[in-house]
Amino acid sequence: MICQRPFLREHCQRRRQSSNNSKQASKKTVYLEYQSRRNNLRFEDLLEDNGESWETTEEKVTKVLVSSLFLKSSVPIALVGLLDL
Repeated sequence: MICQRPFLREHCQRRRQSSNNSKQASKKTVYLEYQSRRNNLRFEDLLEDNGESWETTEEKVTKVLVSSLFLKSSVPIALVGLLDL
């Protein structure tokens, strides 16, 4: 095996360590992405007006929650944003 040669042994060790670090970073990224999405709700078919503010979008989402799900009108909403898909 090529890594058994003394002058390449260190290179092979660094390469393995780099690969392990990359895998760990990838796992952490996936974990953080799932954690950030866990309390999110996504509403589809809400039409956006040109230059619509986040307050207007929040009002639209609140109306859907109240009318469709019969929730209180004081639903706490941390952040409302529109996705460009």
